[in-house]
Amino acid sequence: MTAKITLLVSLVAATALTGCQSREIRPFTEEEKQQIRDEAMQEITDARRRLKLTPAQEQRMRPIVMAGFTRRKAILMEYEGQSISAGTARKIQERMRPIGEESKAKLAEFLSAAQMQELEKILQEFRERMVTKLKARA
Repeated sequence: MTAKITLLVSLVAATALTGCQSREIRPFTEEEKQQIRDEAMQEITDARRRLKLTPAQEQRMRPIVMAGFTRRKAILMEYEGQSISAGTARKIQERMRPIGEESKAKLAEFLSAAQMQELEKILQEFRERMVTKLKARA
């Protein structure tokens, strides 16, 4: 579980960085990472509740999400511990975008249209919160 949350910390930064314009984002401290992990656990719980996943849907969703995390992590590991400029963040996001699109297409095979709409809302809200947080620490 810790590996999943650590990866989520990295994904949060990469997803939100492009909203920070030309600023450079410093690496997270251990305390900041823990705070993000805690918040991520709450985000995951809230998303499950909002999506109203059945046990079967949750079981089908897990490998899709984990495969996407694994692929994104490989990209992010290239930048581990570095400050990331907005230009670099855009490059990271461009490399990750097809992964997210592929995951969404796979999820759409078994999530209802209403669940997909709710997932889009969840992701948009998440991005907006993270952009705000990252701008505050830039």
